Amino acid sequence: MGNYRDCPRSNPNETRRQTRVPEFCPPRFGILYTVRPGDTMWNITRRLQRRGIEISLEGLIAANPHIPDPDVLFPGDVLCLPEPPPPPPDVTPRVPAECPRGYESRYTVRAGDTMWNIARRFGVSLAGLIRANPHIPNPEIIYAGDVLCVPAPF
Repeated sequence: MGNYRDCPRSNPNETRRQTRVPEFCPPRFGILYTVRPGDTMWNITRRLQRRGIEISLEGLIAANPHIPDPDVLFPGDVLCLPEPPPPPPDVTPRVPAECPRGYESRYTVRAGDTMWNIARRFGVSLAGLIRANPHIPNPEIIYAGDVLCVPAPF
């Protein structure tokens, strides 16, 4: 009886000589994303869908032909992600009436921003940033032009 061998999977401790980076991204896939430990094409697709970006697993795979086996991603690989849709024309930027203590500065959301990367940029927890911005009902969906309460810069 032969030895059982696992299929290759993402291994955060594995080192490789070269990161896989696309030469170009297809139209409407202008966001470059660096793979983190534990990422899979499936969970990246699900995160995008929760943010209101219509993408199928097959569409994400097709937009990234530089990844020969979509079941194997390595931390540091770079993927082409779809650009977020523009806000509906009738959506007015959401602006807080006031900001809570410790979050007195304001930040205007830019295209491609997420609550997670804004929290990292300002050195706060995602949960803290969400609590400080109750005027954003679904933190998975923010639009360019929305204004968030953030900590004052150091």
